[in-house]
Amino acid sequence: MSEPNVKFVGNKRVVWGTNGTFTEGVLVDSASNQQTADNEEIKDNDGNVVAKVFFNFRKQTSVSCICGADDTIPAIGDIVEICGYKCIAEDVKEDWSKGASKKFSITATKYEQLATE
Repeated sequence: MSEPNVKFVGNKRVVWGTNGTFTEGVLVDSASNQQTADNEEIKDNDGNVVAKVFFNFRKQTSVSCICGADDTIPAIGDIVEICGYKCIAEDVKEDWSKGASKKFSITATKYEQLATE
């Protein structure tokens, strides 16, 4: 069996996908990966866009998981590995509901020019 490709700080590993596979008590409910960048339109003297510059490339990732009630989840600013990218956790949310397991979701960003090793 190959190594899981989604990893959380604190050695919590989850298997990519939603096929119901549990690994160390955490189950991926959903995940996403989006490429994004800042951009600037360059206009000529008539105000028409003649070029577009893209910069500050980054990957925005998110994952939602079901975990045990006692599991520790990452904090904002922690380095987490989601979808194979080492990212900075920017939003962390925990959810509980009557008769349900504890859930958490993390939104994290991998900046192309920022070392997260």
